[in-house]
Amino acid sequence: MPFVELPEDGVSYFYRSNLPGDGSVSHADPSKQTVVFTHGAMFDSSCFVNQLNDPRLSSHYNLIALDGRAQGQTYGEPQPARDAWTDAVEMVKLLDKLGLEKVHLFAGTWYTYHSALRIAILFPGRLLSITAGPIERDRDETMVQLEEICKELLTLLSTSKDIETMEDYLVEVFPYLFGEALEEEQKDDFALYIETQYPPTRLCRAMEFGNAIFGNVSLRLTDAVSRHLSRATGLMVARRCFLAEPTSRERSGSRKASRSSVRG
Repeated sequence: MPFVELPEDGVSYFYRSNLPGDGSVSHADPSKQTVVFTHGAMFDSSCFVNQLNDPRLSSHYNLIALDGRAQGQTYGEPQPARDAWTDAVEMVKLLDKLGLEKVHLFAGTWYTYHSALRIAILFPGRLLSITAGPIERDRDETMVQLEEICKELLTLLSTSKDIETMEDYLVEVFPYLFGEALEEEQKDDFALYIETQYPPTRLCRAMEFGNAIFGNVSLRLTDAVSRHLSRATGLMVARRCFLAEPTSRERSGSRKASRSSVRG
């Protein structure tokens, strides 16, 4: 399967497709619209293999599934300042490089849902539609507590000294990610994937991935207002709105207290 290079951003994106030959976008059928699949956190484009091989979809669409930054087979220089806004801009650069003017965008989880919405704000003419998988729930007390626990565990994973230590941390995080009913074989498969993608020798990759997940803030009403104002002046400029986001000190209790209250 092919790669697409963005040398100005120091990254090479891997993608899969339902296209003939080597699978590159040069074999796309110009009579069909294109669907671009983006996956969630801790996964890669292989999770869309069933969709890429589904004749019900292939008969109507060109299908492309990307490996995100710091995930799967995509490789590049670490981007400490990365967030949903920079991911949105980079996605449009990818579309330009692939020669895709307009696409249907599938946001597999809340992780890519953030950047999909920002593409709609910054470049509304590039999307035919957005299909969102699970979207982010309201930030109630339980959600904030779980987020703090996951942040702590992700930090521990990214600073593990060896694979055995990583496995211990993964066992602890499984119930929060998947519930208690996950089968042992599924746990082993997931642990192997994480250990392969983010081993201690790839610390920068793990830290960038963590920053991208937890560095996003929810869109506010003023983001939509900014869109309309910028369109009125002929400028497509989206502004970040730093509104009353609770700080870590303002959130309820310490991480230790959070963990005990969630488990209780």
